[in-house]
Amino acid sequence: MRRVLRATLGAVIGATVALALEYLAAVVVLLVTIGIPLGAQPRSPTPVEYIVLLLAGAAAAAAGARVAARVATPYQRPALIILACLLPPFLVWLFFDSPGWPAWWGPALGAAMAAGTAITAASALRKRGTYGRAS
Repeated sequence: MRRVLRATLGAVIGATVALALEYLAAVVVLLVTIGIPLGAQPRSPTPVEYIVLLLAGAAAAAAGARVAARVATPYQRPALIILACLLPPFLVWLFFDSPGWPAWWGPALGAAMAAGTAITAASALRKRGTYGRAS
């Protein structure tokens, strides 16, 4: 029971960190590229801006996965699996019928963040044993 609670707590904290970093990166990228749209006509991001936002999402998820692994230290694998499964459906739901974003954005961002989590998980778990214990 303790294993499940610690892994879930790690995943929730990691998801919170990942989403906060993603939103911060999105605000910075959109302010740098579009500027402060006070009364200006909104425009949709260019393909390069979408790619930068997806890469920022993957990096944010990697940082969130690192935090999740640290919180759930002896139970890293379950925490990272929960995190990788938690982010995509949440982002699809968040961007479902969202004005200003294309329909593919939620699933694409979810996939990028799941990939960032998977990359961090692969590197973190390769250095350690099955559940985070030194091998």
